[in-house]
Amino acid sequence: MSHGVEAMPLITVPAATSHIRLLNGFEVWVRGDAVLVNVGSQRLVVFLALHRGPLRRSHVAGTLWPDVPADRSSANLRASIWRLPVSCRGLIDISARHVRLAADVTVDFLAAVTRARRLIDRSALLGQLLTRSRDFH
Repeated sequence: MSHGVEAMPLITVPAATSHIRLLNGFEVWVRGDAVLVNVGSQRLVVFLALHRGPLRRSHVAGTLWPDVPADRSSANLRASIWRLPVSCRGLIDISARHVRLAADVTVDFLAAVTRARRLIDRSALLGQLLTRSRDFH
């Protein structure tokens, strides 16, 4: 019995895109295929997935490797990028000073947050409408 609520997936991923699954385990999908990513590079991908937009490379390196000198953390960042499988290189946009997850990459966690916000907004709107409706009676 559905009670008028549709069961919908959190996100539908077209085969031509890249997708990162963080909920219920880590997975990277590129063009419809799951890709194995080593643990060191996973840390970078997860960090970028949770911090959308361009980030200073020094900030990313310092956050992911806080217990080593800046030159070592920068080297670790470069190594994590280099160790990404070739098929995953398009996941990350890199410039001399910034790094970010590519704009066309979907992330299940972010889709779930967006959906939850929409549901909360709808609930709030419904509550306002019900309150107004009671005020008129």
